[in-house]
Amino acid sequence: MNNQIKIIEELLLNSIPSIKTIIFAGWVLRLNAGYTYRANCICPLQFDSESEFSKKLKECEKIFELNAIPPIVKVTEFMPKELRDILVNSGYAKIKTVNTMCVPLADIKINSAEKLETIAKVDEEWLEASTRLIGVMGEELQAVHRLGIRNIAYNSIFVKAKKDNKVIGCAYGTMERGYVGIYDLHVEEKYQNKGLGTAIFNEMVQWGKSNNANYLYLIVHSKNDNAIKLYEKMGFEIIYTYDFYKKEDSLYEVIDG
Repeated sequence: MNNQIKIIEELLLNSIPSIKTIIFAGWVLRLNAGYTYRANCICPLQFDSESEFSKKLKECEKIFELNAIPPIVKVTEFMPKELRDILVNSGYAKIKTVNTMCVPLADIKINSAEKLETIAKVDEEWLEASTRLIGVMGEELQAVHRLGIRNIAYNSIFVKAKKDNKVIGCAYGTMERGYVGIYDLHVEEKYQNKGLGTAIFNEMVQWGKSNNANYLYLIVHSKNDNAIKLYEKMGFEIIYTYDFYKKEDSLYEVIDG
């Protein structure tokens, strides 16, 4: 795993907190009450041997089942192929592929002069809008979503696009080690394709440049062709992908967002 990918993998862990985190023999276990794959997964940050991997996996499965979460393993494309074979032979199936895209900040030009409201510390208005626009259903999952955002420890920005005093678009960004990550950018459906997404994006770019960041990165579902093409036009490149593998016979489920 090259150095940039290793850094971004660590940034993703920090920018998307889970309720519980366990460090287990070089692996990171994330448990988030069953809300989103990315916050409920086993992240093997090192690979020792097939036998060692299998032993670790069994122990992790016990922890996930104890917490009423199906065992899910996050696998980057740079992990050995043997890892995927072990998972499939252990009853896992691939359920999702995510592209990680990155661009040097110097290559991004600001395309909109529209200024939006930005805050450095999340407030209830942003949290309500994010929960609504993402479509998080149920009080328990909404509480988990809100708690995860509040638990971000790094320098952050929260952007609001408003109309008639109502937030109709929002996103958050984090900054660490010269990288700005863009997360959960959503615009209310009837206001889409009107430049609000670009305006939100531009606030992130301006924030990053004003803080001397070097790179902008984001994650996007591999099947979201429209978003990928848009980001590529902006200069982003896919630098690596990762997959989620889920234990098929688990009695529990994860609500992905």
